[in-house]
Amino acid sequence: MNIRDILHTAISIEKEGINFYTKSAKRIKDENGRGTLVFLANEEKRHKAFFESALKKHGKGDKTSVKLLMTPRLFPKAKDYKGKSASEIDLLILEHARDTEKHSVEFYTVAKSFADEKLREGLDIVIKEEEQHLSWVEYLLENIRSNDSWGSLHRHFSLDGG
Repeated sequence: MNIRDILHTAISIEKEGINFYTKSAKRIKDENGRGTLVFLANEEKRHKAFFESALKKHGKGDKTSVKLLMTPRLFPKAKDYKGKSASEIDLLILEHARDTEKHSVEFYTVAKSFADEKLREGLDIVIKEEEQHLSWVEYLLENIRSNDSWGSLHRHFSLDGG
């Protein structure tokens, strides 16, 4: 596996994430749930832009591409959605999201061993963000299973995406 293969695979992973979260958001009735999935789609768009920028530099990360990952991120504003029940489809979407985020972390962790220093720096950022996404998704899954509601991430996680 070389750096270009890693970057092409990473771009594909992020495209799949964008498509999955965008399409899934349309299937969610709960406003908070939709906002969460749209936010995650936008996160994947940032990651894709980073990998595309790195690929344009012939597979090498640089300061510009790494800065793409450091743009401020705000989680969507959450309202009180008590009384709105989650559907079985919501659980299936989040279970798939959990598995996808886990696989992304695993791939990017292995990819680091093939990357140069700048790309490794970017991969470290992406891995941290994907791990945060995983924490969010696991929290939401637990909340839906326990309370039959999406709940609110902003009460339990940093609003800057960290």
